[in-house]
Amino acid sequence: MRAILHVAIAFAALALGAVSPTFAQGRIVVINGNLPGVGFNDTTAATPVGGNPGTTLGEQRMNVFLFAANVWTQVLNPKVDIYVWARFVPLAPNVLGSAGPISVSRGFLGAEYPDLWYHAALANHLRGSDEAPHDPTFLPNAQDQANPTDEISARFSTNFNFYLGFDNNEESQAGSFDLLVVVLHDGSRARLQQPGRRVERLEVHGLRGSLLAVHPR
Repeated sequence: MRAILHVAIAFAALALGAVSPTFAQGRIVVINGNLPGVGFNDTTAATPVGGNPGTTLGEQRMNVFLFAANVWTQVLNPKVDIYVWARFVPLAPNVLGSAGPISVSRGFLGAEYPDLWYHAALANHLRGSDEAPHDPTFLPNAQDQANPTDEISARFSTNFNFYLGFDNNEESQAGSFDLLVVVLHDGSRARLQQPGRRVERLEVHGLRGSLLAVHPR
């Protein structure tokens, strides 16, 4: 997975194109969408690994997401905060995780193509504002519904053995998948794409509610 990590970050560098940090005001914000005792709130004891200082499974998972969010923030330099409603839940067999847009829009001020559907993160970036700001009163729920005011819904599997270090050293944990690599990879499909280029039908996927999935090899 070492090469994949480098490719994921390189893809991120190209994703938004030449956007000057001078105009960047936003950041990637990870929201814990799990109920108590599960996912990011799993209290199973864990030993710090690969630079991840967490002492519970849930804490280490969140630390990986926060690390990835910081990478994406520095690479993409979004103008507006991008909220990611994230959780760990049981997923279909062979699916490590998935991420996709919660909403789409078109015809807004700043849209390069009025008839093209843009996922919320890119739409907000192009218009320079968020017309539906994050609602902090929306809470995790048994139906696993994402906050409709957030930009991205991310779901990762509790059925896999993930390596939770930051050092790209999954080989040290037999049979594991590097969570940081998986999160960065999914992020490259769910977040900002280069303005002026069509988003690999991602906006259409968002309308249908289907999410792009990452499968283990």
